[in-house]
Amino acid sequence: MTPQSEHQELKEILIENQRLLVENNQMLKKQHAKNKRDFWLKLVWFFFILVAPTIFLYWYIMPMYSSLGSGGGVQNSLDQLNQLNGLLK
Repeated sequence: MTPQSEHQELKEILIENQRLLVENNQMLKKQHAKNKRDFWLKLVWFFFILVAPTIFLYWYIMPMYSSLGSGGGVQNSLDQLNQLNGLLK
């Protein structure tokens, strides 16, 4: 191999290497953007799965439940048990 052809071959290899580096960098940037988007979508998804039903229960279901007369909770149940105990004596 002559020095001229060897130099030409190295130049072609370097150009190909540069092209591959640019392509790789573009792919990495796309992957990074996709990972960021996926993180935020998962965060929103978990919010709707875990937090939204709790908020719905607290704001809408509990007031309806308490307006039906069952909203006394544990204290109401204890009072009913005491009344039943008083009737049985």
